[in-house]
Amino acid sequence: MRSLSRRCVRSAGRFSMKTSLVLHVLAAAGVAGGVLHYGEAQAQAAARHYTIGEGQLGHALSEFAAVAGVQLMFDPLVLAGRTTGGLQGDYAVDEGFAVLLSGSGFEAIRAPGGEYVLRALPDTPRTQADGADADADVTALASITVAGAQSEGSAPNTGYTVTRTSSATKLDLAPKETPQSMTTFTAQQIQDQGLLALNEVLDQTPGITLVTAGVAGAGSQPIYSRTFPVTSVQMDGVMASTYILSGSANGDIGMQDSFLYERIDVIRGSNSLTGGAGDASASLNFVRKHPYADRHLSASLKYGSWNTRRGEFDFSTPINDRLRVRLAAALQKGDHWVDRVSSDRQAVSLIGELDVTASDRVSLGVTHFDYELKGASPHGIARYSEILDYTQDGRPYAQETEAVDRNFNNATPWSRTKRKYTNVFASWEHIFDNDWALKASFNYANNKDDKLYGEIGTTYYVPSADRASYAARRDDRENEVKAFDLHLKGSFELAGRQQDFVVGANYYAVHRKLHWGYASDSANNNAVIGGYSGQHKQMCSEEAFAALDNSREVYRPYAELIWGSLEAFEAHFDQQIQLRTETCEYKSGISIGEWNANGGNRAPTEWTVEGGYSGYQNLFDRQITTHTRTRQTGLYFASHLRPFERTHLILGGRWARDRQDDPYFTCSADAIQSIRNYCEGNYVSRAATPHRLEPKFLPYAGLIYEITPQINAYASYTTTYVRDINSNNTTNLATGEWLSPVRSITYEGGLKGAFFDDRLNVAASYFKMRQKDFPYQTYDASTSGTTDEGWRVYGWEFNIAGAITPNWNIAAGYVKQKQVVPSNAGEVLLGARDDFTASYRAPEKSFKLFTTYRLDKLTLGLGWRWQSSTQSAWIPTHKTQVEQQMMKQDAYHLVDLMARYQIDRNFSMQLNVNNVFDKVYYQHERSYISGAPRNVLLTLSYRL
Repeated sequence: MRSLSRRCVRSAGRFSMKTSLVLHVLAAAGVAGGVLHYGEAQAQAAARHYTIGEGQLGHALSEFAAVAGVQLMFDPLVLAGRTTGGLQGDYAVDEGFAVLLSGSGFEAIRAPGGEYVLRALPDTPRTQADGADADADVTALASITVAGAQSEGSAPNTGYTVTRTSSATKLDLAPKETPQSMTTFTAQQIQDQGLLALNEVLDQTPGITLVTAGVAGAGSQPIYSRTFPVTSVQMDGVMASTYILSGSANGDIGMQDSFLYERIDVIRGSNSLTGGAGDASASLNFVRKHPYADRHLSASLKYGSWNTRRGEFDFSTPINDRLRVRLAAALQKGDHWVDRVSSDRQAVSLIGELDVTASDRVSLGVTHFDYELKGASPHGIARYSEILDYTQDGRPYAQETEAVDRNFNNATPWSRTKRKYTNVFASWEHIFDNDWALKASFNYANNKDDKLYGEIGTTYYVPSADRASYAARRDDRENEVKAFDLHLKGSFELAGRQQDFVVGANYYAVHRKLHWGYASDSANNNAVIGGYSGQHKQMCSEEAFAALDNSREVYRPYAELIWGSLEAFEAHFDQQIQLRTETCEYKSGISIGEWNANGGNRAPTEWTVEGGYSGYQNLFDRQITTHTRTRQTGLYFASHLRPFERTHLILGGRWARDRQDDPYFTCSADAIQSIRNYCEGNYVSRAATPHRLEPKFLPYAGLIYEITPQINAYASYTTTYVRDINSNNTTNLATGEWLSPVRSITYEGGLKGAFFDDRLNVAASYFKMRQKDFPYQTYDASTSGTTDEGWRVYGWEFNIAGAITPNWNIAAGYVKQKQVVPSNAGEVLLGARDDFTASYRAPEKSFKLFTTYRLDKLTLGLGWRWQSSTQSAWIPTHKTQVEQQMMKQDAYHLVDLMARYQIDRNFSMQLNVNNVFDKVYYQHERSYISGAPRNVLLTLSYRL
C-alpha cells in the first residue's frame, strides 16, 4: 500500500500503480516516441536566460519548468530537504535540469508524452513516504503542469486552465471529456487581471452577466447566465445552497473576496447532478486554497484609484511529512467613485491537511469574510420618473430622468452595510488498495447581512421640480447552512478498457432568519408635484382661481335654496378654495436642493413612530424574526464508460428530494401587538399541501467521440429543477396546492479540443434549453396550473483558455443566444414570466477576452469586453414603445491593459488600467448606476 503523499493531491489526476510502472519502464528504456510534442519542441529550442536563486530544489525545478514552458512530474516529498545552488545564465532545457539537479542523486528525462520525469541515479539514497515502493526508479505522481494547464494540487497553477476537473460530474475528466460548456477562472488569471472580489471575477467570465442596481456591496447583485439567475453552487465539489456564500440572497454571492479561492469552475446549462436545485443557467464550483505539497510564499501590496489600499499574504508549508497547512489573508480599505462611499474588508482562510495513515487523509479549514460599506445606496437613481397626471384618468406618465454624474451619491451618510461570513469545513478521504477512494465532506456556514440605508430618487427624480422620492429601510438577515457529501469513486476494467464510476449522497439544510419589525419611511410611488403637470398648471393658474370666485358669485343668489343657508354656501366655497390651494402647493417626496445642500444628511430618527398598540418602532430595534427552514437531499451516480475504441459515455443522474417547512416567528419582549399576532399564530400563509418534492430522478447523459487524439465531438442531455421562484406562482390559486417544480432540460453538442499537451482548451458548442411544468395561474381547479411550454433559450458559444505558447496565455469566450418568452396560458397573470428573470434580459451577444504575453522580464496583458444592447423585461404600465427606450442599455465595449515587470527572482511590479477609454455605461437598465470609470491598480509582489 502506498502513501497518500505519493499520489496526486485531490483531483490533480490520480496515477495508479500500473501507470507508475509504465512510466518506470519507458523512462528506464529511454523511449522518446515518434511524435514531436509541445514539451519536446521546447526542449529542443535554443537556450534561454534563467535567473533562479539557490534554495529548495523542488521549488527551483517548478520555477525552471514554468519559464522553460515544459511539464515536470515529480513527488515533492521525495525532494524534501534537498537544495540547489540555483541557475544563472543561458541554458537549454536538458542542460538547465542537469545543473539544478547536480548532486541531488536525480536526473530529469523526457517521457513519451513530452513531459519530464525524475529518475533516481544508481545507488542514490532516497527519502520515501511510508509504504513507498523501494524499487521504483521514476517518481511521477504529483503532476505540475506549467505554462498553461493544471488542476489544483501540489503547486501553484501559472496558467489559465486545468487538465482535469470533477465539477460537472464528480468524475475526474479532462475539459474536452466534459460534455458541457465550462469555464475555469484560475488564481493566476485573477491576479493578472487584478480582480479583488468574486463579483469582479464573475463579471469577466464568458457567458456570465451581473446586474447591479446600486453600489456593489450595498444591495443585491444577481448573477445571470443563459437568461436565468445562477442559484447553484458547490464548495470544493460539495453541493450547497447559495446562502453558504451570502447572508441574504442569491444576489450577494459575489461580495466575497476572490483571494480565498484557488479557482472557480463555471458549468453552464442544466446540472442537477452536482449542483442540485437551480435554474438552467450555470453551476459554480468554488475551489478553496488548499495546502501545496511544497513550501510556497507570496505577498503583495496594492494601491489604486479612489485610495484603494490592499495587502495579501499566502503561505503554504509542510509541517512534516504528514501535515501541511496554508494560510491566506487579505486586508483592504478604500473609497469609491461615488462620493462619500468607503469600504473596509478582511478575508482569511486557514486550511490544514493531515495524512493520518498511508491511506487516510483528513482536511480541516475555516474561512472568514468581514465587510463594511459606508454611505452607499442599494439602488441608483431611477432611469425614468412616473408623474401623476389627472389628464390621463389618474394614470402616471413616464418621463425620462436626467442622468446624474457618475459620482452622485443618492444615499444618506449613515447608510451602511455589514457582512460577516464564516465557513467551517472538514473532509476525510480513504484510499483502498485497489485505488478506489471514499470521501466524506462537511460544511457549516453562519452568514449575516445587515443593511441600513436612506436613499432618494429610486422611484422618481425630477430636478426641474426640485422633487425626488425618499425611502429609508433596514434589511437584517442571517443564515445557517449545513452541507454534507459522501461518495465512493474508482475505476475497474471491463471489455479490456478502463471504466470510471462514482456513487454518492449529499444533503444541505438552510435556516434563514429575517429580522424585521423596524420602522421604515417612503415617499409615494408616484410623483405628485403641484404646478408641474399640465393638469396641475391648468387647475392652479390665476384664471382657474378667478373662475372659482366667479362661480361663487353666480351661485350666491341660490345659496339658501341649494345649501340651506348663506353660511353653508360660503363655507363650501371657502373649502373648495382651500383644497385647491393645498393641492396646488403639494409636492411629494423631498427637495433635491435641500438634499444636495445638506450632503444627504437626513437624521434616521425623523420618522420614529409610535406603535399601533404599545411600544414604538424605529430603524434600530428589531421586533420579530421570521424563520424559514429548507432541506435538500439526493442520491447520485455518474460513470465514464468506454464501450468502444474512441467512444466515451458519461451516464449518471440524481434522485432529488427537498422540503420547505412553513415559516415560524419569534418576537422580542416589547413587540407591538400587531406584530405579536404572527408569533401567536394569528396569520394565514400556509399552503394546502406540504411544500415537498418527493424523490425525482434527474438524468445526466453525455456522448463523446474522439475524432483525433486532440479533438472530440460531444452531445449531452442534462436536467435541473427549480422551486420557490415566487410564492404567488408556485401554488395553485384555485386549490392552494403546491405546483410541480419547473424542470429545465438542456441539449448541447459541439467540438472540444486540447492542444499542446493539454495546455490549451478550445470548445465550440450549440445549446438549447426548454422548460416543463412552467406555472400559469387560473381559477379553474380542474387544470394542472402548469404547462410544458415555458421559457426557451438557445444559442452557441466559443471558448478558448490556456497557453498558445509558453509565453502566451489566453482566456476568451463568445456567446450568442436567443430567448423565447412563454405565453400566458391562464386568465390571471401575476408576473410568473418575469419572476423567473426579474427585470433582466440577457445580451444576445457578448465577448470577453483577456490575454498576456511574456517578453523575458516584461509581461503585457490586454482585456476586452463587449456586449450587445439589453432591454429591461419590466416596462412601466401604460407606456408607449418610445418610453420603453428609457429602460434600455445600449451596446458597449471596455478595454483593460496590464503590464508586469519581474524585478528579480522574488519581486515583481504590476500595473492594471481598467476601462482605458473611460466608457460611460450603466449596470442596470432601470437605474443610473454607472460602471467603474477608468481606474488603475498598482501591485508590488513578492514570491519566495
